[in-house]
Amino acid sequence: MGKPYAYERRNRMNTPIHLESITEVDETTRDTWVRETAVQTRKRLAAFEAGTTPLVSRVRRRTVRT
Repeated sequence: MGKPYAYERRNRMNTPIHLESITEVDETTRDTWVRETAVQTRKRLAAFEAGTTPLVSRVRRRTVRT
C-alpha cells in the first residue's frame, strides 16, 4: 500500500508513491489482482482512444508538446 502525491518539475508532472506497507499474498490473490488491473487498463485505453475519458483533450495536448 502506498500514497501517491503529485508535483511538477520542468513542465512534467511526476506522481511518485510513498510506500506505507507491504503485504504478502497468495498466488490466487495476485493473479486476481493482475487480471483485474489488466481489464481496467484496457477499459481506460479504449476510453482514451474513443475520446470519452475525462480530460482526454488536455492529455493529448500535453502529449503532443513533449
